[in-house]
Order: sequence, then C-alpha cells, then structure tokens
Amino acid sequence: MKKDILGAIIERRERINSAHIPTWDKLPSLNLYMDQLIFILSEIFEPYFDDVPKLINKAIINNYVKLGYIPAPVKKKYSKEHIAYLVVVCSLKQVMPIAAISALVKAQTEKIPLSEFYDNFCANREKAVLAALGEAEIGIGDPEYPKTAQTSLSLALSAQAYSIVSAAVAQTLIPEEEPKQKKNWRQLNISAYQFLKKCVFLFIWEKVLHLQKKYDIIIE
Repeated sequence: MKKDILGAIIERRERINSAHIPTWDKLPSLNLYMDQLIFILSEIFEPYFDDVPKLINKAIINNYVKLGYIPAPVKKKYSKEHIAYLVVVCSLKQVMPIAAISALVKAQTEKIPLSEFYDNFCANREKAVLAALGEAEIGIGDPEYPKTAQTSLSLALSAQAYSIVSAAVAQTLIPEEEPKQKKNWRQLNISAYQFLKKCVFLFIWEKVLHLQKKYDIIIE
C-alpha cells in the first residue's frame, strides 16, 4: 500500500516536471473562444488536479466575469491576459477568497506588468508544489516512518495554516466599501414640496397669461 502511494507521488512529480505551466511568451497570442480557453486551461491544470472540470468550466468563467474578478471578453473572445488571470485565480481559490485573490493581483500588477507577475507566480507555484511532493516522498519512503496518514495529516495542517494566514493578509488588500449615506427623507420631502409648489405656480401663471391675452387684461 505504501509503495502504491509513493509511486503516485513520484508520478505526480514527474508529470509536473514534464509539463511546465507555459510562460507569458508561450501563451497563445491569438484571441480564443470559450471552448478553446477551457481546453488550454485544462491542459495547464491537468498535471496538478484530477478533476479539472470542477476547477474551471464555462459557468465558473462567466461568473468571474460577472463579478468583475477577471476582465470581460471582447466580442466573446479571450486573450492571454484572461488566461493569466484564470491561472492565478484557479490556483489560489482553494486557499483564499476570490475577492482577496482579485485584490492581490491588482496590487501586484500596479507595481509590475501582468506578464512579469504571471511568470513569477507560475515559477513560484511550481516550486512550492514540487517542494510539498518532495516532503511527502521523503516521509512516505522512509521504512521507519510510522504511518502514511501522518504525512498526509502534517501536510494538510500546514496547508490549512498557510491558507488562514495568506487569506487574512490578502483580505487587507480588499478596499473597504464606503458606508452608504442614509437618505434624509425630510430633505427629500421638502425638495419635492418645493418642486410641486413651483409647478403649481407656473401652471397658474400660464392660465393668467392666457386669460390676459384672451380678454386683454392688463396686469400691473
């Protein structure tokens, strides 16, 4: 049983090593339709996740666009910028809120170009995953190691701890909404009354002018 698990970890590591996330320069330069976008993203995430359709699909992408987490497509086509945004969002959404990810990307891309941020992100992400796989491989491969489950638990606790801290830090990047001012109904009522008063005055004045013209009345 231990051998099978170790073999699965080694296989995963080899898949990641042989299929690097494409750098910015290697992303498609032509704009893509939705199906093409999902195909490319599926190929990027396949070495990392077993159930990619749950990670990224048409409904998820449309929802991200609707909520403003990624730019809207132009004439139903997506650019390499969309691929970069989605790689980052889908990579991190399991460990922090989407709003925090969006704020994090915005904060970073205000300092450096999106292309540079994307390349740095992908390189660091790959290093982090390989390091975790290496840690698990050492623990599970040790014949004196008591239980495979202990390695899994240790990694899970570390992941949760980093997730809590990273989400808390990223949360501070989300701009606070300005408190909505309460409507002053008294002022609104006064304004409406004054408007109505002016309308009545203008109506009466129009009638007076009409009578003046009709009966040749002089108003002093």
